Amino acid sequence: MSNFNIYNFYKSKDEDKTFTENKDFTELSEILFILIYTFYKQYFSTQGNNIKLPFIFELEKLPDISLISFSSKKFAGTMRPEFYEIFNDFKYIIRLIEYLEKNKVIFKSLFSSLKFLKNANKENANKYRLERQTRNEVFKLLLSKKSIINEITKLMYNFYSALTIGKKLKYKNYYQIAKLTFLYEPIIKYGGNKNMNKEIQEMAINLGTSIGIAITKFDNANPKENAKNRRKYIIGLSKSRTLMQFLAAIERIENKYNIILKTGFLEALNEENWEYIKQFAIVSALSNLNIALSSTTNK
Repeated sequence: MSNFNIYNFYKSKDEDKTFTENKDFTELSEILFILIYTFYKQYFSTQGNNIKLPFIFELEKLPDISLISFSSKKFAGTMRPEFYEIFNDFKYIIRLIEYLEKNKVIFKSLFSSLKFLKNANKENANKYRLERQTRNEVFKLLLSKKSIINEITKLMYNFYSALTIGKKLKYKNYYQIAKLTFLYEPIIKYGGNKNMNKEIQEMAINLGTSIGIAITKFDNANPKENAKNRRKYIIGLSKSRTLMQFLAAIERIENKYNIILKTGFLEALNEENWEYIKQFAIVSALSNLNIALSSTTNK
């Protein structure tokens, strides 16, 4: 990336540079995404564009665009190519970025929030790249028009597990991670799952929100302590491997926290969609619980 300046999220008020070299991106898919994002900000965005161009490209009037990317490394006094890719969905990703930003997705927050380093890798010599593996996988799936919810669910649960043992996680916006997921999945039609739709998604999200709020507010105790000490209910949801186990986990939460399921929720559940519903509910619940666990107040 040393020969390409990417969009600069961190410029100071008196700094004119809108684009800058950034070594935060190390993996192939995340590099490709940030390059496309930079093109979007430079040539297609009508908001926050500080570059004085004679015109802004009209995307619909352009022919199909392919983005060719390659990289090479020094080898025996010359350069050896190690990667070459032709990306044909450039216009689709531009539209996706525009749609997400119009719906208040903040990429500056996402780029930092999607990084995670497991405790086991803290002393690993390659930890800088390992911390970016999940982010790279999420962008790889976005670029391929594939579902991201499985990766996001694992990431949110990893955050939750780390927070419950007292680990401090910097620069995480759990709300933004959830928002990206909830906006994106309907676009790719839930990975082709014909038993999912926007109405069922909303029911799953509402269930997760109810669980998160009920846990944090339980018994008028400290929300942070509640989020930490009621972990077994989230574990029960996460470990559900069948529809019946998922229903049993929901029933335990219902009985404990007096949660009322939305009319039609149980009828919408089936063998083909329950895992999707579970993941939406977990991401929604953990968005609330992770925020509570990250709070610095003891009120």
